[in-house]
Amino acid sequence: MAALIVPNLASVLKLLGGLLGKPVTAKPATAPLAVAPARAIATYQDAEGHLLAVCVCDVACAAYVGAALSLLAPAVAAEAHKKGKIPESIMENFHEVVNVAASLFNVTGGGHVRLEKILVTPCDVPAPVASLVAKPKTRLDLDVTVPGYGTGKMSFVVLEAQ
Repeated sequence: MAALIVPNLASVLKLLGGLLGKPVTAKPATAPLAVAPARAIATYQDAEGHLLAVCVCDVACAAYVGAALSLLAPAVAAEAHKKGKIPESIMENFHEVVNVAASLFNVTGGGHVRLEKILVTPCDVPAPVASLVAKPKTRLDLDVTVPGYGTGKMSFVVLEAQ
Protein backbone atom coordinates (compact mmCIF):
# COMPACT_ATOMS: atom_id res chain seq x y z
CA MET A 1 0.00 0.00 0.00
CA ALA A 2 1.30 3.47 -0.91
CA ALA A 3 2.49 5.79 1.83
CA LEU A 4 0.32 8.91 2.12
CA ILE A 5 0.26 12.30 3.70
CA VAL A 6 -2.75 14.39 4.63
CA PRO A 7 -2.75 17.55 2.54
CA ASN A 8 -2.23 20.73 4.52
CA LEU A 9 -3.78 24.15 4.07
CA ALA A 10 -0.72 25.58 2.31
CA SER A 11 -0.49 22.74 -0.23
CA VAL A 12 -4.21 22.94 -1.04
CA LEU A 13 -4.04 26.72 -1.52
CA LYS A 14 -0.96 26.41 -3.74
CA LEU A 15 -2.60 23.76 -5.90
CA LEU A 16 -5.96 25.53 -6.25
CA GLY A 17 -4.42 28.96 -6.75
CA GLY A 18 -2.09 27.62 -9.40
CA LEU A 19 -4.80 25.75 -11.28
CA LEU A 20 -7.41 28.50 -11.10
CA GLY A 21 -5.06 31.44 -11.53
CA LYS A 22 -6.78 33.19 -8.62
CA PRO A 23 -5.77 33.92 -5.03
CA VAL A 24 -7.95 31.19 -3.51
CA THR A 25 -8.34 31.42 0.26
CA ALA A 26 -9.33 28.80 2.79
CA LYS A 27 -9.75 28.35 6.51
CA PRO A 28 -10.45 25.36 8.71
CA ALA A 29 -14.10 24.34 8.46
CA THR A 30 -16.30 24.43 11.52
CA ALA A 31 -17.60 20.91 10.81
CA PRO A 32 -16.49 17.97 8.66
CA LEU A 33 -18.42 16.97 5.55
CA ALA A 34 -20.35 13.72 5.41
CA VAL A 35 -21.16 11.82 2.21
CA ALA A 36 -24.69 13.27 2.07
CA PRO A 37 -26.65 15.30 1.12
CA ALA A 38 -25.41 16.50 -2.29
CA ARG A 39 -21.68 15.95 -2.57
CA ALA A 40 -18.99 15.32 -5.16
CA ILE A 41 -16.77 12.57 -3.80
CA ALA A 42 -13.43 11.86 -5.46
CA THR A 43 -11.91 8.51 -4.53
CA TYR A 44 -8.20 7.78 -4.78
CA GLN A 45 -6.47 4.42 -4.93
CA ASP A 46 -3.06 2.81 -5.28
CA ALA A 47 -1.81 0.70 -8.20
CA GLU A 48 -3.42 -2.40 -6.68
CA GLY A 49 -6.84 -0.73 -6.51
CA HIS A 50 -6.97 -0.21 -2.74
CA LEU A 51 -8.98 2.79 -1.54
CA LEU A 52 -6.52 5.18 0.12
CA ALA A 53 -8.09 8.63 0.25
CA VAL A 54 -11.18 10.67 -0.52
CA CYS A 55 -11.85 14.30 -1.34
CA VAL A 56 -15.41 15.35 -0.49
CA CYS A 57 -16.80 18.66 -1.76
CA ASP A 58 -20.20 20.18 -1.30
CA VAL A 59 -21.98 21.32 -4.47
CA ALA A 60 -20.87 24.91 -3.92
CA CYS A 61 -17.17 24.05 -3.81
CA ALA A 62 -17.32 21.65 -6.77
CA ALA A 63 -19.29 24.19 -8.82
CA TYR A 64 -17.06 27.17 -7.98
CA VAL A 65 -13.78 25.33 -8.49
CA GLY A 66 -14.99 23.64 -11.67
CA ALA A 67 -16.38 26.85 -13.16
CA ALA A 68 -13.32 28.91 -12.25
CA LEU A 69 -10.97 26.44 -13.95
CA SER A 70 -12.30 27.33 -17.40
CA LEU A 71 -13.52 30.82 -16.55
CA LEU A 72 -17.21 29.95 -16.78
CA ALA A 73 -19.43 32.76 -15.58
CA PRO A 74 -19.90 32.89 -11.81
CA ALA A 75 -23.67 32.93 -12.43
CA VAL A 76 -23.43 29.43 -13.96
CA ALA A 77 -21.72 28.14 -10.82
CA ALA A 78 -24.18 29.97 -8.57
CA GLU A 79 -27.11 28.37 -10.43
CA ALA A 80 -25.55 24.91 -9.99
CA HIS A 81 -25.15 25.60 -6.29
CA LYS A 82 -28.74 26.85 -6.01
CA LYS A 83 -30.14 23.79 -7.83
CA GLY A 84 -27.84 21.39 -5.99
CA LYS A 85 -26.79 19.79 -9.28
CA ILE A 86 -23.48 20.16 -11.08
CA PRO A 87 -23.75 20.40 -14.88
CA GLU A 88 -21.50 18.20 -17.01
CA SER A 89 -19.41 21.16 -18.22
CA ILE A 90 -18.49 22.07 -14.66
CA MET A 91 -18.08 18.43 -13.59
CA GLU A 92 -15.47 17.85 -16.32
CA ASN A 93 -13.45 20.76 -14.96
CA PHE A 94 -13.90 19.60 -11.36
CA HIS A 95 -12.63 16.18 -12.47
CA GLU A 96 -9.42 17.81 -13.70
CA VAL A 97 -8.94 19.62 -10.39
CA VAL A 98 -9.37 16.51 -8.22
CA ASN A 99 -7.22 14.51 -10.63
CA VAL A 100 -4.33 16.95 -10.11
CA ALA A 101 -5.14 16.96 -6.38
CA ALA A 102 -4.00 13.32 -6.20
CA SER A 103 -0.48 14.76 -5.99
CA LEU A 104 -1.34 16.25 -2.59
CA PHE A 105 -1.39 12.77 -1.03
CA ASN A 106 1.87 11.42 -2.45
CA VAL A 107 5.00 10.92 -0.40
CA THR A 108 8.31 10.95 -2.27
CA GLY A 109 9.29 7.32 -2.79
CA GLY A 110 6.05 6.17 -1.16
CA GLY A 111 4.15 4.92 -4.19
CA HIS A 112 1.59 6.65 -6.34
CA VAL A 113 -1.98 7.66 -5.54
CA ARG A 114 -4.35 8.15 -8.47
CA LEU A 115 -7.90 9.34 -8.92
CA GLU A 116 -10.23 6.37 -9.22
CA LYS A 117 -13.61 8.03 -9.82
CA ILE A 118 -15.99 10.75 -8.78
CA LEU A 119 -19.30 9.91 -7.17
CA VAL A 120 -22.04 12.52 -7.16
CA THR A 121 -24.62 12.02 -4.45
CA PRO A 122 -27.35 11.16 -4.06
CA CYS A 123 -26.11 7.77 -5.19
CA ASP A 124 -25.12 4.49 -3.64
CA VAL A 125 -21.84 5.34 -1.94
CA PRO A 126 -19.73 2.19 -1.53
CA ALA A 127 -19.47 1.10 2.09
CA PRO A 128 -15.65 1.50 2.26
CA VAL A 129 -15.94 5.11 1.07
CA ALA A 130 -18.78 5.96 3.46
CA SER A 131 -16.91 4.31 6.33
CA LEU A 132 -13.67 6.16 5.59
CA VAL A 133 -15.44 9.52 5.50
CA ALA A 134 -17.48 8.79 8.63
CA LYS A 135 -14.56 7.49 10.72
CA PRO A 136 -11.30 8.68 9.22
CA LYS A 137 -7.93 8.27 10.83
CA THR A 138 -6.88 11.69 9.52
CA ARG A 139 -8.59 14.51 7.63
CA LEU A 140 -8.43 18.15 6.61
CA ASP A 141 -11.70 20.09 6.46
CA LEU A 142 -11.74 23.49 4.76
CA ASP A 143 -14.01 26.35 3.80
CA VAL A 144 -12.59 27.32 0.39
CA THR A 145 -13.30 30.70 -1.21
CA VAL A 146 -12.79 31.15 -4.95
CA PRO A 147 -12.64 34.90 -5.68
CA GLY A 148 -15.54 36.06 -7.82
CA TYR A 149 -17.42 32.79 -7.30
CA GLY A 150 -18.06 31.98 -3.65
CA THR A 151 -17.28 29.71 -0.73
CA GLY A 152 -17.77 25.97 -0.39
CA LYS A 153 -16.58 23.10 1.75
CA MET A 154 -13.80 20.67 0.86
CA SER A 155 -12.53 17.75 2.92
CA PHE A 156 -9.52 15.51 2.37
CA VAL A 157 -9.71 12.16 4.14
CA VAL A 158 -6.84 9.68 4.27
CA LEU A 159 -6.99 6.02 5.30
CA GLU A 160 -3.50 6.01 6.81
CA ALA A 161 -0.99 8.81 6.78
CA GLN A 162 2.69 9.02 7.58
